[in-house]
Amino acid sequence: MYQTTKGFLCMLLGIFFVLGFSGTAKVSAAQGVLAHETLHMYAGASVDMDEEISDPTYRIQKITIVTPENSDSIVVSNKHILEAKNAGTTTAQITLVSTKNEEETLDCQVMIIVHEVEKLTMAYGSATRLAAFDYYNPYQEKYTFSNQGAVFNQDYQVVVRGLKTVDVHVTKNNKTFLVAQITVEALSLKNAVVARAVNTTPYQTEVLGYTALGSEKISYISDNTAIADAAEAVVPKKVGTCNITVRFTAANDDTADLPMQFIVTNPSFTQKRVILAKGLSKQVSLRGCSAYSTIENTQPKGTKAYFKNNNTIYAKAAGIVKLYLVVDGKQVEIDVIVSNPRFTQNAVAMYKGASKNLSIAGLQKGYSKISFRSLNKKLMTISKSGKIKAKKVGYGYIEVTSDGKTFRVLVQIAKKKAYQATRKAIQISKRKTTYSQARRMSKKYYDCSSLVTRVYRQYGQYFGQRRGWSPVAAGIGYWCTNHKKVLFKKAASYKTLLPGDLIFYSYEKNGRYRNISHIEMYVGNGKNVSASSSYGRVVHYDYHTSCTVLIARPCK
Repeated sequence: MYQTTKGFLCMLLGIFFVLGFSGTAKVSAAQGVLAHETLHMYAGASVDMDEEISDPTYRIQKITIVTPENSDSIVVSNKHILEAKNAGTTTAQITLVSTKNEEETLDCQVMIIVHEVEKLTMAYGSATRLAAFDYYNPYQEKYTFSNQGAVFNQDYQVVVRGLKTVDVHVTKNNKTFLVAQITVEALSLKNAVVARAVNTTPYQTEVLGYTALGSEKISYISDNTAIADAAEAVVPKKVGTCNITVRFTAANDDTADLPMQFIVTNPSFTQKRVILAKGLSKQVSLRGCSAYSTIENTQPKGTKAYFKNNNTIYAKAAGIVKLYLVVDGKQVEIDVIVSNPRFTQNAVAMYKGASKNLSIAGLQKGYSKISFRSLNKKLMTISKSGKIKAKKVGYGYIEVTSDGKTFRVLVQIAKKKAYQATRKAIQISKRKTTYSQARRMSKKYYDCSSLVTRVYRQYGQYFGQRRGWSPVAAGIGYWCTNHKKVLFKKAASYKTLLPGDLIFYSYEKNGRYRNISHIEMYVGNGKNVSASSSYGRVVHYDYHTSCTVLIARPCK
């Protein structure tokens, strides 16, 4: 029983071995017989399957569509020709018969993919590679382009050279079929409305949406040649508006007409010149423009003035300069006069009842305009020409406006004898003097207190005795306190003082009144006059507040 079973199993294994071996051989044979297991086609193309048999010992017996059974992609002719009708994927079974043995047949399958026509959108002058190149070698197959709307470049890319839709065909096996369709992007103008100044250089617009190939042409057609003439460019001739047709002619002579509105302007500044104080900005206006006018600020920044933007001038330094903007292609100029109006002193010193002309520096003669205004008319008035009339004792401000700049000038009005004393003190500071305490009452010799006493005595102001030796600084301070002449018992700004005011200083404890050791006279314009031991003479110098312990007004 064991021997019988063993023999039976051996027989079965032998049968399976033979059958299995035969099947493997058949598949291998089928794979070697067909040139391609997958075919790529486009609707309208055909393949002669007899030419796909690479083994001459076999011929086609029949071709059967396997999947899908009702495929409308492929049609099989009687002559073993596959014709592509519609996009889709189909599997066909090829039954082969041996030319040596009619009894020997071989079945194999081929997949046929019918591709959709490639749809592309491209700009004029651009290049691309087609999907069909994978199946129909452009170096070997014949490609044609409708309307000469495309060509191959040296890299065998498709280059668009027309403006209409391009159909790309391949011709193979006497069949011509569509593989790609290229829609060309529409051209456009950078500016559909353009403003140019009358009599400026001819204008050429910028066409967008293409890459230049070198053989295209742009021309212009005007509907009103009196306003703007046109040919290879647009020439603005007269103020007005017209319509321009921008004609783009492609390499294959396709044309595209692009409409453009053309406005001819005559721009200028509304004023011939601008007068402006240093450090200020001013907006200027243009006339003769349109809403579509272009303004370019191409002038380098100058040392005296320049345009900060398209309508604002900045005055940098005093002088006269010509600035310009380019408006619609025209250089439009304006004169800029920069002044530097200023009061060169700290304050104006006057006395009640006096008149004085206010002198302002930095004006541009013949151009600058100036106005004055008293901020305290009870204290003083000022004329249009700048003449101040002092009406009361005190201090106040004159407002000055010139070339757009407004500033204030401090005016300090004293009693007449106080003012006279300050002028005398200033005169002494200009002479040759010597500081001396021992000879303080001698001609050309002064110490701080004797200078104040001797000057004021000339105008009837005394600090106790009317003649003889001068009291010391502390004594004068004590007298001012007893006679209610004190303004402050600490330092104060010179802006709150009047000419003739006395400033007392303490540098150390000396046992005298408020430890006063020094006195100076405020003479106006932010300055003092002092007989100084440090300088060794009478000096006229800047007002200072350090160590101040008392400020008095003897002519109060």
